[in-house]
Amino acid sequence: MTATDTPIYASMQAGLARKNDRLTSVLAAEQVTDVNGTRRAVLEILRELGPLPDDYIHREHTHLARLGIVPRRLSPQRIRTVRAQLVDDGLVDDSGEMVRLDGARCASTIWKAVE
Repeated sequence: MTATDTPIYASMQAGLARKNDRLTSVLAAEQVTDVNGTRRAVLEILRELGPLPDDYIHREHTHLARLGIVPRRLSPQRIRTVRAQLVDDGLVDDSGEMVRLDGARCASTIWKAVE
């Protein structure tokens, strides 16, 4: 067995984990089963509701999970990661606007779906 045959390497290749991640992070990444479904859900939220900051994307995704429209709730960090992947793929972009959310120390970027 070579290093490229390990589950950890497969997680890194799938973009779910980084080479310097802790083992617990890599193991958690292996539990992510519906990457494309999550990406579709985040993109659809931005297409349907228009430009939003990450916090609002997370709130809407949580609401959809409670209604059973998406399979499960995700952490705010997972939503940010998915949104960042969509930015990398050119499907989501910075709207050029920012908003200061209640209780936040700094402003948040508002993200939009690329048409």
